[in-house]
Amino acid sequence: MAKQKARMLASDGLFVGISAGANVLASQEWLLRNGKDNAITILCDRGERYFSCLWVNVLIQILRKRLCSILAYLELQETSTV
Repeated sequence: MAKQKARMLASDGLFVGISAGANVLASQEWLLRNGKDNAITILCDRGERYFSCLWVNVLIQILRKRLCSILAYLELQETSTV
């Protein structure tokens, strides 16, 4: 579950590792159990040490989305100038 949470954080722009994902997961569970709205946690590691096993697929997905956006933009530009 911590690995999935780290991947989800990547979609929010936080390049963290599994330990930080576990901290966020534990904070969210604490909030639910205690009926609170806010919590503070420490993102205690960076994602680069997990790059080969955790981030390659995320990076590929991000690049695909960006490439599709660029291609769609170029297509619009091409059709509007014709």
